Amino acid sequence: IDNPEFVTRTWGLSPLAVEDTGFSKNYKIYPNPAKSGSSITVQGSDLKQYDKAWIYNMVGQRVQEIDQPFKNGNTIQLNNLPKGIYILKTRELNTKFIVE
Repeated sequence: IDNPEFVTRTWGLSPLAVEDTGFSKNYKIYPNPAKSGSSITVQGSDLKQYDKAWIYNMVGQRVQEIDQPFKNGNTIQLNNLPKGIYILKTRELNTKFIVE
């Protein structure tokens, strides 16, 4: 397609957009991007219900496991993660964040 904007105009589709249907829209992480070795804050309701959280890199490797992540608040310490895109996962919570 020479002019992708015609796709949007004709069929209402965006050829460059990908919807993150597997990611939680009710939870926010900040700062995003985060600094390596710093912490992230998760904003959302009922966070204390999660007894474990995991951080995965984009190749699917678990790079950090956190027991009782929200027991004393909503901040998670990052263990010197290299620059990249990561996924914070609990049972229902799947949220992307960036480390720079």
